[in-house]
Amino acid sequence: MASHSNLSNEDVGPVSDARRDEPDVAQDARVSRTLALASRLVQAIIADPAMLRDIPDGATVYLIPDGDPDYAEMALAAADRAQRAGHRLYVHRMSHPGP
Repeated sequence: MASHSNLSNEDVGPVSDARRDEPDVAQDARVSRTLALASRLVQAIIADPAMLRDIPDGATVYLIPDGDPDYAEMALAAADRAQRAGHRLYVHRMSHPGP
């Protein structure tokens, strides 16, 4: 299976070949939040496939949740770096799903 990735270390943080002895709780939380947001986006696209027309071909999608200012700040900073580096990107704001 081919692997396609436009991510750099700057987008995902430092990468190490060494196994972690202790979990990186902050990074694990970011990964969990990213997966939850991606799942919500996929569900929204399944419900309304026309959403795909807004996303440019080859673009990296940056998800910006309204209800998580720390995550939103991190994602916007990553999107800004990608844009400055000349990458195609699409920023998608997502409303907070509620309690």
